[in-house]
This record gives sequence, structure tokens and C-alpha cells, in this order.
Amino acid sequence: MDPFNFHVPHWNSGCYTDKKAPIKCARPFCLVHEIKRERAVLCCHGFTGFPGELAKIALDLYEAGFDVFVPRYSGHGTSKEDFLQSKASDWLGTADNAMRSLQQTYSSVYLVGHSMGGLIALILSARYGVKRMSLYAPALFLLPEDYSAEGLKALGLLGTLEPKPLNIQEGFEGICERDEGDTRYLEENYCSYNAYTQVYELLLLKEKAKSLVPSLFCDTLTMCGLCDETVDPFVAQYITEHGKGHNKALLIPQSGHLLPYEKNQAAQDEANNATVDWLSKTETRSCI
Repeated sequence: MDPFNFHVPHWNSGCYTDKKAPIKCARPFCLVHEIKRERAVLCCHGFTGFPGELAKIALDLYEAGFDVFVPRYSGHGTSKEDFLQSKASDWLGTADNAMRSLQQTYSSVYLVGHSMGGLIALILSARYGVKRMSLYAPALFLLPEDYSAEGLKALGLLGTLEPKPLNIQEGFEGICERDEGDTRYLEENYCSYNAYTQVYELLLLKEKAKSLVPSLFCDTLTMCGLCDETVDPFVAQYITEHGKGHNKALLIPQSGHLLPYEKNQAAQDEANNATVDWLSKTETRSCI
């Protein structure tokens, strides 16, 4: 029996309302056991990403005994027009609405975040006193240049779009359901240009999340791929050393930025197995 359930709250109250419905692979979903579990995991996807990217780790966590929820942020997985109208407050707001709802239902809610979703997870962890989370390449240190939000303003780039070449990931579909052409549609609507206003919003989240790390008591696993060309792998060491929880850093040599759905199956399995192991244990760990 397929455990994926797409009849879930959108959790977008107070956030930008999309004009277009999400395409098939971008629908929010949950995996909930017939007998509700005590512990849930909220999974947060990345900038220009969509819930289906986290389908494999969501399924792994479900099979390990968690109820799992994967919301979709405003502007993601619908259209370029929606994306250009959405802001950091909408992306964080959706995840915050989900977290608040789950905390009223479950005795423990853990977090998983990929890239920008890692920033959102860091912020939610501080707000809600989350005890454990697993981060895939959280976007605290961007490559090749780590612009500041104020720097983008000073350069006069806000409100401008810069075309860039497409890099279609043909042949790599993951396990999420999708219609033919979904991959190309997403690439064309979200990855064929730099939208500097939305990058500015991402940097606002980055600065907020970074300011919270030194006061964070959450036990945090931070994973990075050594072939990542988007986020500096140093972020794993930074969070491990600066956070106040019992933390762990994991560097995966053969992985790039897309750790939870990496094309290299061995690297993907290593990252996702580490997340399941980390969130499944309740005892205090030593910092590694």
C-alpha cells in the first residue's frame, strides 16, 4: 500500500497565495501511520525546490517509525510568476505554520532541512526548542561568492532577472510521482534565470539563521558533500563547533549539493541513512 498522502493542509495562512496549482511532483505530502506515532518529522525543501525532492528520506523516516510531513512553500513548484511574488516571510511562514500545528499533535517534532530548508530548520529549531534535527548542506555559506543582502541592494540588482543556461537533470526522477515534462517545467520556471529579489530574500534567511547558531541547543547532524558547488562544506564544521547542542558533522566525498536525492546512489544512501540513525536515537551523543 502506497503510504504517500497528498491530502494535507497547505499551511499557507498569512502567506502569499499562489495563482497556479503545483505540478504533480511539487504537491505537499505526508506519511502517517494508521496508529499515530508520538514522534513526527517536518522536512523542509530548498530554494526553488519542491516537496518531491525529499520523498526518499521521508519514506525512510516513515519506515523507521516516524510520521513525516513535507510542506510546499508559496511560489515553489507552481510557476515563475508565483515565485517572483513570494518572499522569505512566505517560505518561512509556511514551515512555521506546519511546525506550530504538528507541535500541538505530537509529543516530539524533529526537523530535516535541505539547503534553504536548512536555514528554515535552524530558525524553527530556535523558535520551538526542537531537540534534534538533520541538515543537508544548509545554505549559511554560499559559493562561489557569499553576497550579503545589503550588497545586493547596493549593486542595484533588486527587481532584475538575469538569464542563465539550463541544466536539465534528464533521467533522474527520484521516487516521487510526476507527470512527463515536470522536470523540464521546473527547470525552465525556476532555474533558467537569477531572480535577485528572491536571492535577496534567501540572504535575509541566511543572516537570520546564522545569528541563531551560537545560541542553538538542538542536537544537530550537519551533512555536506565535498563536491558541492553551491554551499561551502565548511558549514558542517561551523554548526558543529558553534552550536550548543551535541552535534555531528558528516562530509560525504562523492556527493554534490543534492544530498537527499543525489544521483550517486551510495552517497544518497549514506546521507539518508545517517539522518534516520540520528533522529531515531534519543540518547545524548558526543560531539564528533
